[in-house]
Amino acid sequence: MNIEYLFNQFLEKKKIDLKTENTCKAYAVTFNAIKNIADQYIMSEDEFYTLIFDYLKLMYENGQAEKTTTARRSHIKQLVKYAAKTKIIKNDFSDEIESIKLTRKEPNSITIEGIIAIYNRLDEDVEQAYEIYYEGKSSSYKLYCSIRNKILFETLLTLGERVSNTVSLKWEDIDYKERIIKVNNKKSKIFSLKPVTQEYIGVIMNFRTELERLYKMNSKADYLRRSEYIFFSLKDPTLPMSTRQVERIISSLAKRAGIHENKTPHSIRHTYASLMVAIDLTSATELLGHKDRTTTANIYAHTLGLDRKRDVVNQGMGIVLEAIKKAKSKKL
Repeated sequence: MNIEYLFNQFLEKKKIDLKTENTCKAYAVTFNAIKNIADQYIMSEDEFYTLIFDYLKLMYENGQAEKTTTARRSHIKQLVKYAAKTKIIKNDFSDEIESIKLTRKEPNSITIEGIIAIYNRLDEDVEQAYEIYYEGKSSSYKLYCSIRNKILFETLLTLGERVSNTVSLKWEDIDYKERIIKVNNKKSKIFSLKPVTQEYIGVIMNFRTELERLYKMNSKADYLRRSEYIFFSLKDPTLPMSTRQVERIISSLAKRAGIHENKTPHSIRHTYASLMVAIDLTSATELLGHKDRTTTANIYAHTLGLDRKRDVVNQGMGIVLEAIKKAKSKKL
């Protein structure tokens, strides 16, 4: 079966039945989210079943609002009923979707110790990649991926953004002088200005310098071409990395760092949130781009300046950086 065909057929039917553009758009958003985690569009019925429940599990783990999870679960249930009715699938498993409990889990964050373990793992990966590259035992591909993964992790932690917003970052979005990054929010369709630490600016500048060096040394490498995106697709540098690829990278990193629980890019966002909220709830609400705020936040959030947000970011990231420095000094 082809899930893209299924989604399109279902949406066409809904357009006729409902005649409401906004409702159809809501269905489309749900189906696009499912497609984003699919490895391929052509699959068996068993693979379709697994994909649906993988998506539902991911949605709950990422802490989506109850209103959103209820709506999307309804969309998926109707889709499955339609697929069974039209004989695209043999078994109607929509009742299983209905039986899923909506109990919210605690945020699946990463502890400071976990963050340090991942940093150490990334440092080891980069060091090893340089060694085998200069020994002529490996191409620049592994070296680039090791460096990119480290910067990707640091960017997710520094910005606390959703993975879709992170992979959409472009070099032109960085203001090095003011230490600000412009983030285009894919969810709300608006952009925000995120202050970052001086340490991160140094990291991202070094990353760009190293990229330029790799370009010159490997000008014939198809996968390594200049891109407007900071994190680009190696198959097509005119496109950003896929969110699914980032999820695989973070999950693998966490496991290799000795973290047994499953971790996702959103786990890093939870870590960022816990650091910022502990310092200033209102600034954290703004930095996270949440719509739902406390009464206090609703009243005062609009009066907060960029300098206050910068202070909160510096304090929050300072906790992480100090912990990493202490861990490294102990190793020495």
